[in-house]
Amino acid sequence: MKYGFRLTSVLTLPVLLLFAVDSRGGPGAVDTSKSPHVKLRSVSPADVRWTTGFWADRFELCRKSMLPTLHNTLLDPKCSAQLNRIRFTAGLQDKNPGGVDWADGDCYKWTENAKLKLNGRKFSGAIKPGAYAKISRKWNPGDIIELDLPMPIRLMAANPKVRNLRDKVAVMRGPLVYCLELPKSEGGEKVWNDGVFLPENVELSPEHRKGFLGGVTVLKGKALTHKGRVKFVKDTSGAATSKTSADWGEMLYRPLVPRSLKYPGDGLVEISLIPYYAWANRGLAMMEVWIPLAR
Repeated sequence: MKYGFRLTSVLTLPVLLLFAVDSRGGPGAVDTSKSPHVKLRSVSPADVRWTTGFWADRFELCRKSMLPTLHNTLLDPKCSAQLNRIRFTAGLQDKNPGGVDWADGDCYKWTENAKLKLNGRKFSGAIKPGAYAKISRKWNPGDIIELDLPMPIRLMAANPKVRNLRDKVAVMRGPLVYCLELPKSEGGEKVWNDGVFLPENVELSPEHRKGFLGGVTVLKGKALTHKGRVKFVKDTSGAATSKTSADWGEMLYRPLVPRSLKYPGDGLVEISLIPYYAWANRGLAMMEVWIPLAR
């Protein structure tokens, strides 16, 4: 039987390939045949091709080098929490291994307002963060499950205990981390030297560029230069101070809640942020993930 499935989100190639199994039907890293949650058809990595986009030119390197290295790393007991969570999902172990609050690949923990449809109709069951949405029914050929995972743009702050990251933020769109990359060949050195600071209520808008870096969605907005930051802090009440909170606990990162500050009218510079995974493909460049706030 053939079932339709549409997933409006992003998964990294290595994570996808970890689910692959031997073409003769033997299980690979994960055998989902006994999973109450998901069933995956057996596919050999040798039968997989990535034909377009960023990974197209890097597929063989990923398959022959990156994937085996990642697999061996996940088998290390010190690094196996992610693999064990996959095994738990597949029904191969009863105990949820838990682990750190966040790790690469745990995209579901950063998902808000997920929407699920079955054959075009809104799913009537419960959808709760950190839990599975269970669909029990008689399945028919042509059934389509649609999972819509919104991709909100937000600034992520680090725990104040991480001193080097105070008054800095990382930008995320859904589960993707973005970065500021300023190629020297495109005048990036001047922009870098003039300064790039983000007001905490910065407005960033997504724009997909099909022919750029294999096809990526960039985030466009306006940042402040050194001169713009000085004027912004001087003219805007409260801009120079940070909103501190003592309830971080053991949490390392969390979204920054912006204040309603008057957005500056001058001292601005246009910026375009790119997904972090796509940087270092445009020659010598200045790059920053943790961008200073205008404070």
